[in-house]
Amino acid sequence: RGGSAPRGVWGGAPTLLPSVDGTRRLRQPALVAYWQKHLLAIEGLTPPEIGHLLDVAENYVLLNRSGKTQRDLLESEQLATIGRMASSISHDLRHSLAAIVANSEFLCDSHLTPAQREELYQEVRSGVNLMTDLIDSLLEFARTRESLTPAYANVAETIQRSVQAVRLHPRHHNRSIDVMCGVQLSGWFDQRKLERALYNLLLNACEAAPPLGGTVEITAAEVAGSITISVADDGPGIAESIRERLFHPFVSYGKENGTGLGLAVVQKIVQDHGGEIVVERTQGRTVFRIVLPGRVQDAPRDASDSGAEIPSFVPVQRDDARQNSISHPGR
Repeated sequence: RGGSAPRGVWGGAPTLLPSVDGTRRLRQPALVAYWQKHLLAIEGLTPPEIGHLLDVAENYVLLNRSGKTQRDLLESEQLATIGRMASSISHDLRHSLAAIVANSEFLCDSHLTPAQREELYQEVRSGVNLMTDLIDSLLEFARTRESLTPAYANVAETIQRSVQAVRLHPRHHNRSIDVMCGVQLSGWFDQRKLERALYNLLLNACEAAPPLGGTVEITAAEVAGSITISVADDGPGIAESIRERLFHPFVSYGKENGTGLGLAVVQKIVQDHGGEIVVERTQGRTVFRIVLPGRVQDAPRDASDSGAEIPSFVPVQRDDARQNSISHPGR
């Protein structure tokens, strides 16, 4: 019965029109126009029927207005995200490029001692590494889950490579990192990506822990068929201002050269594996705990067996987040 509701502007004085229960209630001018144009021409309509049609038209108009508002908000949020991303990336790249150019010019000085040249070279190298890390993080953040190449691998070996990579960092080569992991702990995962995720967590832990006497610890074990890896430090903890946005991209706090992508990349890698990451503050320590899913079947001990199928991931058995923890499940 009747035509479609107009999308006119809601304004002016409301008018009393029929409602579903047979009474009359105030209707907005757009519905008055709809009633005059379409409903008056239909013979035999009872007041409740008119009220029902007016309600349908009113819902239609409200949905259209709501949809437009949501689209506008989404577009604004997307533009704001792009703006923050562009600002963060350009700032980090300019900072590194400025250091590279300045130190490269100093290297042209023929009066420099070998020690001075080495120091300048290390500054240039540091700038290049920062730019490379930023680009790698952006690429990793943009990759889909299909880019995973899981294989049967040893967790302890992956952890050791991550620890060695952190110790190559000029600020942390003397940092003591305690590793507790069974040498037989193995599973199906993308070794390169897990190594990157652990590197990011360990680097954050080393920067958070006190320079003198601070402790950084990484532990791994199989719990209820899942692989659990925890990275802990005795630093001051996570700032309240970023706690709820900790895993959002381009969120950083108190870091001179932080890109704000480290934890976002960690979360994405863990989620791509079908796992979860939880951060909690307990007994004066900040602990990041990764839980990777178990396996449907036991894998062969010989990882080079090309005829073996890679078992599919099964969901992680999740426990309840503790009172002082933030849980970021992968699904």
